[in-house]
Amino acid sequence: MIIARIKYLTKKIGGNWTRNLNIFKLINFDWKNVLLSIASILIIAILLINIINVIKNGTERYSLIQTEVDKLNALKKQNEDLKKEFAYKSSDDYLIKVSLDELNLVYPNSKVYFIKGENNLVPYVDVKKEVLRETVVEKSKLESWYELFFK
Repeated sequence: MIIARIKYLTKKIGGNWTRNLNIFKLINFDWKNVLLSIASILIIAILLINIINVIKNGTERYSLIQTEVDKLNALKKQNEDLKKEFAYKSSDDYLIKVSLDELNLVYPNSKVYFIKGENNLVPYVDVKKEVLRETVVEKSKLESWYELFFK
């Protein structure tokens, strides 16, 4: 229907009016159809503009949603990594590794050798003096009181 109105309008305007400049012929339009055609063209233009705006807003919202989904996935991955790290750091293997490597602790009844001047992290210890040093065993409070009163 719109195409028919446009054809009608172009026939009416584009006829031989350029050759025969007859004002009375130009005034003899069917103004009802012309105005209806112009109104329908304007309505179509407004609808197209609204459709374009809706599509543009939809793509912007989709991109915002997609970035938020990507952030959420990154946070989920980081959360899983932190859970794995927490599980490892609360295990006995990590405790043993830290105590041996960083705290310089050793297993009971293990032999430790210090080389003078090689390791700057561990101060030099005279092994002979340490071996020959008398070990002092603390007495319990009960033994201390017994010794004080009865010996």
